[in-house]
Amino acid sequence: MVDKLNLELVNQVSDRVNFIDLKRLIAKVGIDNAYNPKGKYRWNAPYSKTLVEAAVLELHKQYLIAKGITKKCIVLDCDNVLWGGILSEDGIENVHLGSSGLGRSYQDFQRYLLFLYNHGAILTVCSKNDMLNVMRMFHEHSEMLLEEEHIASFQVNWDHKADNIRRIADTLNIGLNSMVFIDDSDFEVESIKQLLPEVTAIKYTRDTIYSQLSCFNLKSNVDVEHIRQRNSTYKTNKQRVKLKDNSKSFEEYLNALDMKIEIHPALPIEYARIAELTQRTNKCTNGTRYMVSDIKEHNSSGSVMLYSVSVSDRFSDLGLVGSFEVDGETLSLFSLSCRALGREVENKMLKFIADKYEITNIEFRSTGKNEAIKSLLATTFPNTAITNCENT
Repeated sequence: MVDKLNLELVNQVSDRVNFIDLKRLIAKVGIDNAYNPKGKYRWNAPYSKTLVEAAVLELHKQYLIAKGITKKCIVLDCDNVLWGGILSEDGIENVHLGSSGLGRSYQDFQRYLLFLYNHGAILTVCSKNDMLNVMRMFHEHSEMLLEEEHIASFQVNWDHKADNIRRIADTLNIGLNSMVFIDDSDFEVESIKQLLPEVTAIKYTRDTIYSQLSCFNLKSNVDVEHIRQRNSTYKTNKQRVKLKDNSKSFEEYLNALDMKIEIHPALPIEYARIAELTQRTNKCTNGTRYMVSDIKEHNSSGSVMLYSVSVSDRFSDLGLVGSFEVDGETLSLFSLSCRALGREVENKMLKFIADKYEITNIEFRSTGKNEAIKSLLATTFPNTAITNCENT
């Protein structure tokens, strides 16, 4: 009966309202660990400290999601994170990794990482190790669940890990603040906290790593095909960087990239992806955050036109990477994924808007990282008012 009432409540309210599933949290910590009989009768507080802490973590996660504070990329050490032991000292045959014994916890963690990968997280490796040995481990160890194809970038060398993390961010064209670094070494974790404070650095411990990662909204709710396109884009970014480095000019690079940009009125099947894009984009955006219900409501009005932007190039199909919305003479949404930045896509979007609509007002909400796009909007529409709004 309670489950039916909760389900009905979910169906009745806006999807801007987030629910904490207490039954799931109790199952997670265990019934015996969830209740405090003494507290129930003394202070009318029946739940244990363990359950309250689990609820606080869930609330924190929902808060980050609502504010658009999300992580995209996990940067992984290898030794004593992906497997137990020191690869260069123990050798492939003697590291701990498998379905039983000391290696089980490491294989379980790889399984969890693979789950996150299949739901949109970017996996990368940053390890002080020998690249040949690490590649042999990925290719030859029969208990490895992660494969080379799951890793968007390998930085395996003896350089400082802060430098390697910067290289990963540059290669994938993502912000440092979207990265989570995991290492078993206190020294490495503290070093990254000091040198790259934008990166969230976590020490790997078997008992806490899952609850820590669960707070960062690494799991995407969009369809499998879009996740496949996203992962393909990050894997092929190294080829794009090489092409750019070998080009004599930016124009030559764009021509060689052979980009195709498609702009069309958004389809209902694209609403979930557009909502996710608005929630996760903090740089090239006017700051508007939408839920699917918002998009459906807006599109029921005859004055609103919502567009989706898809991009492909010679290396891969990036899929739906941008969206904008015009409400009468107001530009109410402008959002472009960081995966498509630096290729003139934003300018093509703005030209399309300027050619088709008479924009007199632009809604803008600061994310702390979108001042550059505010300047670009002001330059493109010099006689247009920019209204500073607050997300509701």
